[in-house]
Amino acid sequence: MQLVSLGADPEYILHKKQGSKRRYVASQRVIPGNKRRPFPMENGHVHRDNVLMEINPRPASTEEEFDNNIGNLLDEVASKYLTARGMAITNKTSHLFAERFIQTPEGSELGCDPDLCAWGVHYDPPFPPLVGNLRSAGGHIHFGLDSWDRAGLDHLIRMCDLYISVPLVLLDADTKRRQWYGQAGKYRPKSYGVEYRTPSNCWTFSAENRRWVFRQAQRAVKSNLEIAPVLGTMIQDVINKSDVDGAWALIGEFNLEVPHAAAV
Repeated sequence: MQLVSLGADPEYILHKKQGSKRRYVASQRVIPGNKRRPFPMENGHVHRDNVLMEINPRPASTEEEFDNNIGNLLDEVASKYLTARGMAITNKTSHLFAERFIQTPEGSELGCDPDLCAWGVHYDPPFPPLVGNLRSAGGHIHFGLDSWDRAGLDHLIRMCDLYISVPLVLLDADTKRRQWYGQAGKYRPKSYGVEYRTPSNCWTFSAENRRWVFRQAQRAVKSNLEIAPVLGTMIQDVINKSDVDGAWALIGEFNLEVPHAAAV
C-alpha cells in the first residue's frame, strides 16, 4: 500500500463580529453550494454542510502542496464571502446553535453514510433528539492509495489513531463532539482509498499543523507496527476521553511527533 495523494474536507463554525463580541451564525445565505452540489472555487470547492461551512481542497502529493491547498482555499473563501460581511471562521470544534438556525431543512439534516471502525467497535449513529442543537466541525483526512483491502484499511486507520489522533488530543479537548463524532478508528472506504473520520478541524488552522498531518499520514501508511489488544484499548480511551496525560504517555512510548503549540 502506497500513499498517492492526501486530501481533506474540513468543516468550520462561523461567527459574526459585533464590537468586542462574536455571534455564532449558520452558513445559510452566506456560503454557496451544498453537499450535493459543492460550489467550485479556484483552489477547490466550498459548500454548506448543515449549519457549518465545508471546504474541499484539491488532493496533494507533497507536504507543501497539502498545506497550500487548504490555506489558499480558506483565504479565497474568506475574501469572497466572509470578510466583507464582518464574518470569519472560528477555531471551535463544536457549538450549541440557536434554535432558529437548527429548525431549517439544512440545519435539521443529520443523515450521512455509516462509518466503519478499525477497532471493531459499534458506535451509535447521531440521533437527532439527543444531538439536539449541537453541531460539530470535523477535519477528515482522505487517503488516495494505490491498492488496499479491508484488513489493510483497518491497519492503516489504527496507525492514524496512534500517529495523528493521539497527539491531536493535546490540541482538541472537546469531549462534546466525541459523544457522536470523532471516536477512535472511524473511517469510510472510498473508490480512491479511505476517509479517516476521527479528527476534528483543529489541525487545519496553521501551516505547521497541516504539514504535520501530511507527515503523520505518510508515517501511518508506511508503518507495520502491530498493536496488542491492551495497547489498542489504551489508544481508544485516550482519543475517546480526550485524555491528555494518556496522550503524553503514548507520545513518549512511541516517540510520536507532536503538533505545533503542543510541544514542551
